[in-house]
Amino acid sequence: ASSALAAQTPRVRADMHQLAFLEGDWSCTHAARKASTSPQPDTAATVRVRNAVDGHWLQLSYDRPNVLHVAGYIGVDRSSGKFVESMVDSYGDYWTSRPGTWSGDTLTFESSSTAGGRTIVYRDLYARRTDNLFLHITRAQRAGKA
Repeated sequence: ASSALAAQTPRVRADMHQLAFLEGDWSCTHAARKASTSPQPDTAATVRVRNAVDGHWLQLSYDRPNVLHVAGYIGVDRSSGKFVESMVDSYGDYWTSRPGTWSGDTLTFESSSTAGGRTIVYRDLYARRTDNLFLHITRAQRAGKA
């Protein structure tokens, strides 16, 4: 069993190189939009992404001061070879995404969590634009809502 695991290690680390563009410290604008109400004001946020756990994971930290903190990991599932994402937030919520899919320069994760007794369905997109710019878009909706 240990030799099979060792044989997969170089492949996992090689796959993680596809996400190297996310590493670093980022400043961003959180622009929340709700379909049913007026838009919320944009707020400043910071994102820190680091290589972690011997190159098998990226550790993410997202902070909007006095509003929200999210921490988690993105890595490769050894059995499927696909990217996975697991996150927790300062509201006490957590989610683990189904294996991510690539389309061009965009990696998409889908997940759901229960928050305040409601099931929320999430779609996270990480889109590389240039070496110095990527977009992270989270779309959330209550389960059963169009």
